[in-house]
Amino acid sequence: MKQRTTDRLLTLGMALTSDRRTMERRVRGVFARKKSAKVAMVLSLTLVLALAAGGFTTACRPGKSADNTQADRFAGISTDLPRQTHAPEIKSISFLNNEWWDTQDVLDSLQEAPFTPLSAPAGFQEPRTRIAENVYLTVDADVVIPEAEGYGVRRVEDATFTAEQYQKLADYFLKGAFVSETMARDGFSLPSERDGVGYAASGTYQSHIFLFGPTTGGIIREGFLPGDAELEADYGPEIQKPISLLREDAQAVAEQTLSDLGITGLMLDSAERACWFGEWNGEEIPVLSRGWDFVFVTNDAGLPLHYYNGGSTSGNDTLNYCSLLSGSLSIYIDDSGVSNFYWLKDYEPAETLYQNVAILSAEDALALAKERLAKMYPQPLSGFDGARLEIELYAVRLSASLIAYSKDARMDGYITDPVAEGLLVPCWDVSFQITDTGDGYVTYETLPFVAFDGGTVHPLG
Repeated sequence: MKQRTTDRLLTLGMALTSDRRTMERRVRGVFARKKSAKVAMVLSLTLVLALAAGGFTTACRPGKSADNTQADRFAGISTDLPRQTHAPEIKSISFLNNEWWDTQDVLDSLQEAPFTPLSAPAGFQEPRTRIAENVYLTVDADVVIPEAEGYGVRRVEDATFTAEQYQKLADYFLKGAFVSETMARDGFSLPSERDGVGYAASGTYQSHIFLFGPTTGGIIREGFLPGDAELEADYGPEIQKPISLLREDAQAVAEQTLSDLGITGLMLDSAERACWFGEWNGEEIPVLSRGWDFVFVTNDAGLPLHYYNGGSTSGNDTLNYCSLLSGSLSIYIDDSGVSNFYWLKDYEPAETLYQNVAILSAEDALALAKERLAKMYPQPLSGFDGARLEIELYAVRLSASLIAYSKDARMDGYITDPVAEGLLVPCWDVSFQITDTGDGYVTYETLPFVAFDGGTVHPLG
């Protein structure tokens, strides 16, 4: 197994020559406000960790917040696309009593099956019920089943950028740039300028990352706001202001960029309003531009390998499969065109083992999620007297998941270092919002289940 350095933990708008600690300091310097240390920390962790180290949170629609106004505030964000939410904090860290399933035995037990598109109700509604001590579950969930060519199983292989691929990307954003074999292997940062603003095209992290973007400030999209009242209060008003650039026009530019570069095998996962914020000037954090951020993910025969912000876990959860970091491509478009292009490429599809296998129904996925939630959250997390956990399950989506071919030494079941190969499998993603009335903390999480056997995968946030 390859070992990854902290160079991979980058932030949009930064060159790839700094380690995690350096970049965290820089993010704090850019965004810190005297009145709020928490905002600086959240932005630091969100931008540095979520954009590179963890998966990515998406949801078919936002969960309802405690004041029942959040859904209304965010109703205008790309309602025809999954939406991202702020990564939850990990409230419980412990070694799990995992029950690893032998992946080869599972594969050998599968059979090729004729493909029939899965049907399901448009949604599930169940009244608030008590599932554990002071823990209550309400189900008001959309069911999403994308059009697919089959629910298959494919191997994936560790993927890297070659010098030629880096050169093509660098040429596209910086005319006349040169990337040698040594630069591609060891990392590079090529400076440039646009309208007096510094930019850089960079590549590093054992040739798994390419970034073109500004060298100052950072980009925050609207999906980071739900679930964090302070972050929403400080940055939401600016991000939510009207944008002169139409989403359709911005999306056309993003898709044309992929076409120009010959990038295939990806599908659009989310489209969100975003702002490029400059550095704190003593009075405010200036907005350098407003635009749209588009996230493209692996297309598994029509099933998206969703972008998640990270992961969280409970000591009461039990995992059957290790999940792998999937990678993604994010493009920020403003009035000047492509102002940020971030591509983390960890794996690429290889051999198809099964074109289609029989999978569980949406009703099965809901039942598995309810059982798992009751085990994960036997009581409120805050520990305050009279506290309750209110869980709203709001989406059940047929998706793709990337799992390790065999169990790894990682005890938490989440592998961020690349292994030689993994498996791309159909997966049910069940998303929910948790509100702890003891401390008012709200988080969003997703429970993945391998769709052909119901095996549990690391919770994602």
